[in-house]
Amino acid sequence: MSVTEAKRIQALTRGMDVLELLAESDDGMRLQDIAKELGGKPPAVHHLLSTLVAGGYVERAERPVRYRLGSGLLDLVGRQVRRRLVRRAGEIMLGLQAELGAVSISFCEARGDGLVVSQQMSVRRPGHVQRDVASPLPPYTSLASIVHLAFWPEERAQRYREQHPFDVYGSGLWHSAAAFEAVVDKTRAEGYVRLPLEAGAKVRLIGLPVFSATDEFVASLTIQRIARTAKEAERAWPRMLEAGRAAAGQIGA
Repeated sequence: MSVTEAKRIQALTRGMDVLELLAESDDGMRLQDIAKELGGKPPAVHHLLSTLVAGGYVERAERPVRYRLGSGLLDLVGRQVRRRLVRRAGEIMLGLQAELGAVSISFCEARGDGLVVSQQMSVRRPGHVQRDVASPLPPYTSLASIVHLAFWPEERAQRYREQHPFDVYGSGLWHSAAAFEAVVDKTRAEGYVRLPLEAGAKVRLIGLPVFSATDEFVASLTIQRIARTAKEAERAWPRMLEAGRAAAGQIGA
């Protein structure tokens, strides 16, 4: 190993030591305290911190100057958690379709200002998960939008409503904003949404929330069945609900 390679490994190790220190701190740490804990000289530690700040892995707060974990590190962890969640969702969706038979399934997430289908299975291609779909979902008229508005934190839900005015996107389907919000409230209370609301339809759609292991709402799972008769559709939906709830729980576990 060359001297240069050894120095790079040492710097990487020191950087990891800094991140571990800051992870244990509630309010951040001063340069002097970090240097003392690492057994290093403040100028060298300052150079290391500056590199981590430039990468977004550490944030520098002013007055007084303190260092804490940065959003870049949290985003990195978040991306890894999401990849695992999406991969697990695909595996669970395969089992769910095998159990329910002729159903279409979608796994939906928030992306930017809107909602997208990130994975889906079609009744036309049983046993195949279409990944990285990124298909946008319309506000207020999709099951996913109802589920997300029901289980998002209030601040996030309000921002979505402001970015997607109901009069523009939702009034064509719903009689009024109050009628839509009543469905959102019912979804929150019951833990799922079922459409259509009226009996006699051959189509049955169910939307369910997906929570992480820390009980954070992260996505929605939707299931659709088109039956030959309305009676067959009505008989099918309790099983869809039971299996869908189990699947949503398994994804986030």
